[in-house]
Amino acid sequence: MSSSQTSDYSAVISVTAWFIACLLGHVQPRARPGTEGFNFQSCPTWAEVKHHLVYSLWRQASQNFAEMAHGNITVLLNGSIANAFNMKSMFASVELDSLDPGRVDHVNIKLVTNLDGPFIESCDQGSVVDLIQILRSRGFHWTCTDNDETLMILQCIRNPNSFSRRRGLKLY
Repeated sequence: MSSSQTSDYSAVISVTAWFIACLLGHVQPRARPGTEGFNFQSCPTWAEVKHHLVYSLWRQASQNFAEMAHGNITVLLNGSIANAFNMKSMFASVELDSLDPGRVDHVNIKLVTNLDGPFIESCDQGSVVDLIQILRSRGFHWTCTDNDETLMILQCIRNPNSFSRRRGLKLY
C-alpha cells in the first residue's frame, strides 16, 4: 500500500467515525453562526462544542469507564495548578457523576505537585475541598493524600536533579 493510499485510508476512518457518531446522535454538523447549513470553512475545536467528534466519543468512553468502576479507585490531581479539581474537566463533568457509590468502595485522592513547586492546592485547601464535599454528599468513602511518597519517587527518577531529591528523599 502506498503512502497516499495509507493517508486516504486514514481519512476514510475519520469520516467513518464521524458518520457513526452522527448516527448515534453524539455529533451534530456545525452550521455557520447566523446561517443554516454546514460550515465547510472550519471545524469546531474540542472546547467550542460539546458535539465535537473527539469530545463526544471520549465523553462516552469516560462515562462507560466510570460506570464500570468498582472497588478502590484512585484520582490523581495536579496540586501545582489552580483548580486541580476543575468542574469543566472530563473527570468532574462526566466520570464523577457516573461513579456508583454502591460499586466503588473507596476513592483515594492523590494530590501531586511538581517537585520544585509551586504548591498551590492541597487536600485541605482549594478546589480539592469541593471534590471532597461532592464525594461526601454522594456517600463515598474517601482519603486524600498530599504528595504521595511513591509518586514523588517516580518524579525523582524522571528528574534526579529536582529540589525534592536534594531535600533527602530516599530512593530505596
